[in-house]
Amino acid sequence: MLHVISSLGIIESCALRRFFSYAHEDKLDVAMPLAQHLRDLGLSVWIDDLEMNVWDNISDRIERGLESSDFGVVVLFKALLQ
Repeated sequence: MLHVISSLGIIESCALRRFFSYAHEDKLDVAMPLAQHLRDLGLSVWIDDLEMNVWDNISDRIERGLESSDFGVVVLFKALLQ
């Protein structure tokens, strides 16, 4: 099993699945590049654009994504909190 040591020094198992939640305006500049970078490192990531099709029921797919994930990654920016 592959493990990654994050910048915080936390050892994370690549077998764990991460669910990404983000504001729409952060999608192209932050959320998608970060999710792709984690996938390139071999980590399992659920993010809507990579997991959903146009004909999918959004609520059902997000619910299944949450159920199949071990924890969530929330992308927050200072501007969002103001």
